[in-house]
Amino acid sequence: MAKPQDLREIDRKKFKEFLDSFDVILTDCDGVIWFLSTPIEGAIETLNLLKTLGKKIFFVSNNSLSTVEQYCQKLESSGFQATPNQIIIPAKVIAWYLKKLNFDGEVFTIGSTPFQKVLKDSGIKLADSPPLSVMEELSTVREQISDRPSIKAVVCDFDLDCNWIKLTRAILSLQKQNTIFLMGAQDKFVPFSKNVALLGPGPLTNIVTELSGRNPIPCAKPSKVLKDFILEQCEINDPKRCLFIGDSPDSDMQFGTMCNFQKLFVESGTGRLEECTKCAEITPDYYLPELSLLLPVLRQFLEPSRN
Repeated sequence: MAKPQDLREIDRKKFKEFLDSFDVILTDCDGVIWFLSTPIEGAIETLNLLKTLGKKIFFVSNNSLSTVEQYCQKLESSGFQATPNQIIIPAKVIAWYLKKLNFDGEVFTIGSTPFQKVLKDSGIKLADSPPLSVMEELSTVREQISDRPSIKAVVCDFDLDCNWIKLTRAILSLQKQNTIFLMGAQDKFVPFSKNVALLGPGPLTNIVTELSGRNPIPCAKPSKVLKDFILEQCEINDPKRCLFIGDSPDSDMQFGTMCNFQKLFVESGTGRLEECTKCAEITPDYYLPELSLLLPVLRQFLEPSRN
């Protein structure tokens, strides 16, 4: 198993070969360029410099706690001008997938308000969600979990307001074998800050999966649906000429391998380099402690051409 190359240590010739080897950059967000609302210093500046070198950049996140527009606004406030087509999040991919199927029913979602808004803005009909607080009476509970014939798909993602009623309605809706079961992010934890992580949607989706007896179709990293979306929507003809940047071995690096992308692992999030060396499937091609450390290497490489 080849050891990842530390981009700070390769010589000028190999660094030029590295830069010349890709035209497209696909980068994770949480743990790579920011922690929720806190930017990681130097990361956006690094991407902007790569952009001036003609690299096309897309942002691929499992986090649907923001809409596409909010992602663009957040990037702009951080100093990067992005268009909606550069933002790739689970809700956007799920809407694309359902349209591919000519889906015409309602979707019951366990997901955030922004997640649901992206689906609705894409023309997907959503079933009414149960109230956050339900009276602890049998008749009231029965009404809230009863089957809605119009529900033809169940989608699970990150939901701070998830409760027993939502989980039960999802499980019961999936008893109909023709109900589509889709899954957004499956992360066990979501980076909140450098050393703090929130419980992710994965464990709750596992509850629905186990008790419904249905396996969801994954639509976030790492998944074939997301791969198909990126190859089509980003117009990628040669995956080998794409560089995927991420901080998660199981999510980012595995997805990069699935897509046949080159992979750069950064240690600024929750993952650690030693985790990436456990098997070839998650071993990156390149490594940096954090993305900002590419900036001085880039500047040093470009300096002669500026004189």
